Parts: sequence; C-alpha cells; structure tokens
Amino acid sequence: MIDIYKLNLDGEPLENLPALGKDLRRAAQYVNRLAGYTEARHTAAEFRRAGQIETAIKIEQFMESLYRELPEELRW
Repeated sequence: MIDIYKLNLDGEPLENLPALGKDLRRAAQYVNRLAGYTEARHTAAEFRRAGQIETAIKIEQFMESLYRELPEELRW
C-alpha cells in the first residue's frame, strides 16, 4: 500500500513513475469509494433518526455494495 504522506515524487527514480502513477490512480478510486461510504453512512443514520427506515435500508444496501467492491486489505 502506498503511504501518501511519505511520497517524494521528485526523488522517485524515473523508471518507477509509471507504476507509481498507476498505483496512485487505483488508490484514488478506493479513497473516493470510502468517502462515498462515509457520506452514505451519515445519510442512512439521519434517515433512521427521522423514522424513514426503508430509505435508510436502501442506502445501507448501497453501502454494502461499496464495501464489497473494496479490496480485502481495505475492508474492516
């Protein structure tokens, strides 16, 4: 897994940059999915709090699909 807090792209050997770019694009996709999961979790909780259980369940099903798409190393 890439530690984005320790990246030094200017210090990276040129031959490593194509693979690193690919890895970063892949990581960005998963970060976006995790952000979507987080937002959906909040929204589902708000609907539950408001008594709109059926809507909350639909959102939670969406969350489950996002979770299933994550690679094993990102699942909890």
